[in-house]
Amino acid sequence: MRLDEILLTEGLATGEQVDEALDYQRRFGGRLETHLYRFGYVSEVDLVSILARQFGCEGVVVSRMAIPEAVLNMIPAATVLEKLVLPYDYDPVTNRLKVACQNPLCGNLATELSDLTHGKNIELRLALGFTLQCALIKHYRNITYHNDDIAENVEQEGETNASTESYLGRYRLLILNSGYEDISQMEYAFREEGFDIRSTDSIDLFVDALFRYRPQAVVMCLTGRVEQVETVIDDVASRGFDFDELPFFLVVENGLVGKLIPLLKEGLEDVLPMGSCHESLLIKLSRIRDLHENILNQRLRIIRDIGTHGSLHDMNVIDLLQMMGHTNKTTRINITGHGQQLTIFIDNGRLIYAECDDKSGAEAVYMCIPWTNGVWSIDPIKPDQLPPANNDLPIETILLEGCRLLDERNRTENCDVADWL
Repeated sequence: MRLDEILLTEGLATGEQVDEALDYQRRFGGRLETHLYRFGYVSEVDLVSILARQFGCEGVVVSRMAIPEAVLNMIPAATVLEKLVLPYDYDPVTNRLKVACQNPLCGNLATELSDLTHGKNIELRLALGFTLQCALIKHYRNITYHNDDIAENVEQEGETNASTESYLGRYRLLILNSGYEDISQMEYAFREEGFDIRSTDSIDLFVDALFRYRPQAVVMCLTGRVEQVETVIDDVASRGFDFDELPFFLVVENGLVGKLIPLLKEGLEDVLPMGSCHESLLIKLSRIRDLHENILNQRLRIIRDIGTHGSLHDMNVIDLLQMMGHTNKTTRINITGHGQQLTIFIDNGRLIYAECDDKSGAEAVYMCIPWTNGVWSIDPIKPDQLPPANNDLPIETILLEGCRLLDERNRTENCDVADWL
């Protein structure tokens, strides 16, 4: 029986849900199970169970799976990303390595992986393609490469360093200066090193910028007693900010550093003394930025090579379109968020088609730029799979207008907060 017939027979999906997923498959391609899962109509567990029965093999649910780093390293990252396989369990007694993949019956895959792992006994398990690729991003996105390796790969892809830099953009640094009269020397040093700086002396504007400006690192320059500094930290945390989400540096008067070191347990990156600290701070931030850019290059390589999936929390609509605008790929982007579906077609870096509910073209993108929760997929397609164009605006033009509209909405909703960005 076909997948849709099994779902209907076993009551795992309604006829309307299956019809909607089939219609989307006919219009935009892709796999039926991917659309059913992305729309939230059928669970990963049920889809894996059905597909495993169809293939006559065992299945595995990979979402939210905790995998030891030693197991992840048993197969080279390049092979993992090329063949879409995920090692997830190893038994040293039997020398058995379990590996998730989309098709356990695929050719000599087990033999190839056994050769790569020095003769381990490979057991392949079927995983849902959508969640498998999400798991690959989750577990391998922090693997970094030497800059020479990145440059070599970019050159092989026919890309220039300039295009990669254009995608990465400048590293965004947010500074709160509460009490210090002059931090211009620090700001100058950061700007000279290529950081994109935003600074304010207002706690309210600072917290607002944490969510609107989306900084990649934060510096708080605070004066006062230990209790006063701790009060500011608690205030920021009480407004919904998690210090573990990004590098967060605290700069205080020299005599307070030792007394505030315990704040590192709250997730702060470091506590530094005011004065000449901007030199050591610059070194630390530059290293963090280099690691961050290596990770972004890693993601770009994955997307160039295999097409992939991810969450809007890690890469939002703006980030996705900026990145795809600097590739020469022909792809389909599906973004599901806030109960809606945005479909975009990219042709050699040009956005030629967009649709979301009753909106089309640039209007569809404008509607979805504010999305903060959801998932996305990028799939390579052939030129003959492209739909008739409904947009002729450049991506940068769309994003600029979309951000302007978003800013206007934010000002309307928060009219008491000044637009200092």
